[in-house]
Amino acid sequence: MWSRAAAKSEAKPGAEYALFGGGVRGRYLALTPPKEIKQTWALQSPTWPSDHEAVLTTRLEQLTDSTKVTFSLDGVPTGMENEIRQNVEGYYVHGLKSIGYVQIYTSPPSTTPRRAPLSTKGTTRQKSPPYGSMLAPLGFAVLVLAAAFTIPLLSSSPPPSPL
Repeated sequence: MWSRAAAKSEAKPGAEYALFGGGVRGRYLALTPPKEIKQTWALQSPTWPSDHEAVLTTRLEQLTDSTKVTFSLDGVPTGMENEIRQNVEGYYVHGLKSIGYVQIYTSPPSTTPRRAPLSTKGTTRQKSPPYGSMLAPLGFAVLVLAAAFTIPLLSSSPPPSPL
């Protein structure tokens, strides 16, 4: 893999995955071949709350000569938007661009961020709004995952019939 770190994954609902040597972890919520992957997403970083998971939705649309991949990340902790964007662009997007498989289209923010109260023991954390400006960069963060585990599902053929 271009990241030089092993990915661990079993593409089925409820299964856990880890990317980039464990730097990103989560579990699959739903897999709808060949159209959608929904998964939790958590950065393993001192600045990411240890009990917090965002939800990443990856949609695949087959076009004539390419596949359009649309990503939506909901629930990024308030105040971490720039850090996540920089990490994704630095570690994922530039790595994929270096091997020539990516054309980037950046979306403008879809909402204005709102402050969510900090979670304390015994209370629940309010869900952060989606961040449209992170769709393209974050999408490329899981492009390798989507390609590695979705393409085999989509391209598998049934076993040959006995004669």
